[in-house]
Amino acid sequence: MGNVLQDGILWLSNQMDEHVSIDIVYQRNADLIPLKATKGRSLFEQVDANNMVIGVESRDFLVSSSNLMLHSQRIEPIEGDQIIESVGSETWLYEVTAFINDQCFRYCDPFRLRMRIHTKFIGEVAA
Repeated sequence: MGNVLQDGILWLSNQMDEHVSIDIVYQRNADLIPLKATKGRSLFEQVDANNMVIGVESRDFLVSSSNLMLHSQRIEPIEGDQIIESVGSETWLYEVTAFINDQCFRYCDPFRLRMRIHTKFIGEVAA
C-alpha cells in the first residue's frame, strides 16, 4: 500500500491541472516547455535600516514538478527563466525571480510533487 498522504496530494495536484489551470510556456534560454499552471501570489516584506517596511508581491505559477522537464531531465526553476502566459490575443511575459532573501521557487508539499514559482511581470509581448 502506498503513502495515503502522497496519493492524496498527487490526486489534488492532478485535479488542479485538470480543472483550475491555465496553459503557460516555461522558457529557459531557447528551450520552451508547455505546462499547466495554477496562478497565485506571494507577499514578501522586509524592514529596511530606517524601519520602513518594504513590500513586494509576486505573481506565482504552481506547476506539477514532474512536468518541468528539459532534455529528459527534471529541472528546478532558476532566476532569469521566463514564463509566457497567453490569454486570447494578449501575451504576458514574467521572469522567475527571488524576492527579499528567498528562493525563486518552493515546493508546495513534502513529497516535492508541486512547486510554486515566484515571478515578476516584465511586460506584454507584441504580437
